[in-house]
Amino acid sequence: MPQRPQTFPIQTFPNIKCKIGHRPGRFLPPDRGKIRTASFSEPKIFPYFQMIINIGTAFALKLATNFACNRDKSQMENTSYIAVSRQRVLRSKMDTITQNLANMDTNGYKQQNMMFTDWMAANKDAPFRGERKIALVQDIGQYRDTTVGNIVRTERDFDVALTKPDMYFSIDTPNGVRYTRNGNFSLDPGGQLVTSEGYPVLTDAGQPLFFGQADTRVTIAGDGTVSTDVGQIGKLGVSTFEDAQKLKPEGSSLYNTDQQPQEIENPGVVQGSLEKSNVNPIKAMVDMIDVLRSYQSVTRAIENDNQRQRDMINKLGDVRA
Repeated sequence: MPQRPQTFPIQTFPNIKCKIGHRPGRFLPPDRGKIRTASFSEPKIFPYFQMIINIGTAFALKLATNFACNRDKSQMENTSYIAVSRQRVLRSKMDTITQNLANMDTNGYKQQNMMFTDWMAANKDAPFRGERKIALVQDIGQYRDTTVGNIVRTERDFDVALTKPDMYFSIDTPNGVRYTRNGNFSLDPGGQLVTSEGYPVLTDAGQPLFFGQADTRVTIAGDGTVSTDVGQIGKLGVSTFEDAQKLKPEGSSLYNTDQQPQEIENPGVVQGSLEKSNVNPIKAMVDMIDVLRSYQSVTRAIENDNQRQRDMINKLGDVRA
């Protein structure tokens, strides 16, 4: 391809409406008294200028003038708009699936799902009335699947699981009270009941739970009451919220919210068990393959459309002025 010149003498193109070469790489539309920037290296503009320089066809000159003088109008075709919106949604969906698969072994994890919507975008430059709106797709957010995961027996005294949805244990962290469904608890060297990250587990009174050396045969009832041979020690703090979807994930298995917790009398606590994640790995892998194939299909559509435009430019080069 010939070397691209830096400037173009204005007399070279007497019929062009925009003053090419007023400044290197700039255009001055006659209907506006200001300089407008346009790069000659842009894929949709440079081929036409290249045809003007090498071939000099009148039609190529007209197309180049349109691109130079109407930069405020949309030059991307509907095919590209629709394909790019689809690719963006597929990429977001792939990120969500990847996150779910990465946490499939995290106790109490709830899988995330995408929410999509289609919307009509204005296309005022369309030549026909029926083409003045194009349907695009957009991801508008995520929602959490709050169904209970599989309950697995561990036979460990301090492992607990919640058998009802939208229930959460209260955890004391350096950033304040957080909530979790991961009941993989244990005792620290001081006899305090803590999470796997070392955060204290709170009672319904908002206090940590401590066990002494004489406390044996730990029993945790269905309502969360913790007892030993010595007697009742406390009751696990289990809460629910008005809108569980507003809980914000924090860390591997914690949630944060500004909502006021609501205590539950019988949260369905099961001792010696853990709730696994509710991610279905087989379905997630199938969804990943489906997203990958859809993304590749859209990519091929974009490449075919680009090839169509390149073929059009090559054919226009055969039309002599």
